[in-house]
Amino acid sequence: MSGILLIYFIELIFPPLNAIFNSDIICVSCLFFWLLLSFFRDREFYLRIRLGLFVALLYYLATSFLPYLFGNYIIAHRYIALGLVPLGYLIYSFHFYHNEMNIIKNILKITTFFLIITEFITVNALINDPYISRSIKSSGELSNSLSAMGIGGYSIIYFVSISLIILIHLYLTETKRKNKVFWGLLSILGITLVLKSSYMTAVLISLVEILVYFGVKVLRKSRNNIAVFFGGMAAIATILYIVSINIDVFIEFLPPRIQQILNLNNSIISAIFIEFTADRLPTLQTSFETFIENPLFGLIGAGDLSYDGEFLRGFGQHSFYFDTFALYGFFLGIASIYVTTLPFHKAEKKRAVYGELKWSVLTGLIILCVLNNVTEAIGLLTGIIYPFVRDKNMEG
Repeated sequence: MSGILLIYFIELIFPPLNAIFNSDIICVSCLFFWLLLSFFRDREFYLRIRLGLFVALLYYLATSFLPYLFGNYIIAHRYIALGLVPLGYLIYSFHFYHNEMNIIKNILKITTFFLIITEFITVNALINDPYISRSIKSSGELSNSLSAMGIGGYSIIYFVSISLIILIHLYLTETKRKNKVFWGLLSILGITLVLKSSYMTAVLISLVEILVYFGVKVLRKSRNNIAVFFGGMAAIATILYIVSINIDVFIEFLPPRIQQILNLNNSIISAIFIEFTADRLPTLQTSFETFIENPLFGLIGAGDLSYDGEFLRGFGQHSFYFDTFALYGFFLGIASIYVTTLPFHKAEKKRAVYGELKWSVLTGLIILCVLNNVTEAIGLLTGIIYPFVRDKNMEG
């Protein structure tokens, strides 16, 4: 079973394998065989399965096979290929239940090695071409050739953008010097990758996660800090607003180097704002309006999916949450939120640092699921890596 998971995880974060094998087939096969082997190994685990994990299983089966009943095999294949998103925490919980944390640890060590290789290659490629990661699609000769070179695309960029706060957390909480240096260097590599990627939503996710992490850290120290924190945030927001509407006036009186930095920050903020208003908002609105028209069973239940050539029409196709509501209706839409946030439902215990990590990673995940599509790599991150780090913290 450990070998299956190792192949599964490396396939998700090491692009050259995608160029050699069909990633969807490999990943679905690994998930199927792991479920089969785990069931025969311990049927009692499944017979006494926790409610949340049972809902995750039902959600995966429903979103994968209901479209077949209505002839929408493209949607079925899309959700089948996202198996690790709802079921990643099931895999982790099974091995945690059997006291096999060392197996997870060793698998993640090897996976991290391949991830570092991917990050180095991708950063080097982005230095020469800032938009090269955007050129990588799910198929096509150009995408295959870039993947064969080890360059990461959308999936890797957003995996790193959310995992960045976990790396920073490990750096801040690590006591051993060698490990601290390792997590620090990996954090720097991740920051470089996200900033170079030209994915403004990825930059936004990382920035918000860092803000939430240290915000929760301040609030947890003392309840008296709550008023100070929110008061300070309000003051900063007011100052930023005043500066933003008079930015040209302020910049003229500053040294050249500071002008360059402010111009860079202004361009980043503007790019994030433009990408959201011009690109994301219309797609979210399309999916929302489709859900309002088909609130109970969505487009699939209404049999109202249409095609423009090979492309689906009728929903935004740029938000995991909004699109699931549009496609499947209210009940599976709510279930999508429930199962993706399942690893964060566990009550806090023992270690205060758990709260900081929990809320920052959860915030990043929600931003991604609202503003973008998810990939299986996100299931690896939130369903297995995050709870592993969380539970190691709680062990003290």
